[in-house]
Amino acid sequence: MDGKILLYEFIKEHSIGEFIFSENGFNIYFSHNDFEYLNKLGLIFDAFNGGIILGNLHSNGGINMIIFDFELNKYKYIAEMEGWEYLTFPLKNQEIENRFLKINEKTQNINPDISTEFKIPKECNVIDTQNNKVCFLLMSEYRQCIINRFATKKHINEILQLEKTNNS
Repeated sequence: MDGKILLYEFIKEHSIGEFIFSENGFNIYFSHNDFEYLNKLGLIFDAFNGGIILGNLHSNGGINMIIFDFELNKYKYIAEMEGWEYLTFPLKNQEIENRFLKINEKTQNINPDISTEFKIPKECNVIDTQNNKVCFLLMSEYRQCIINRFATKKHINEILQLEKTNNS
């Protein structure tokens, strides 16, 4: 099921969220009360430090990403990622970001039906959102990169080495 439809149905069912329209379409915002409600349901996952994300693939609704918008004093929906993708620690500098982007480009999403599960190295941070139809990653206010699941599987050791540099 499309992730945005699933999210919209969830928002409607739980009477949370606010749609703010602009010339570019609309954004979805959550109040502090909405955030606390989602947190009490166990649907908020701290993604500030990054790691391998376990959970729904895009074809099953994906995993929603939110960030705190200091200007509006609300949480803003920013994107959807999928299980087995790697989310970096907040980026140290442009050079590190470029290196992560280069890894991401090495292996593209060829066939979305191919399994990308693998044995996760013990030094890898894991954010496990499995068993949640809808959930939310709370992102850092600083830029983070997402490495697609195919590149993550093939290059996890290289990603973790670069992450050490990024996180030091």
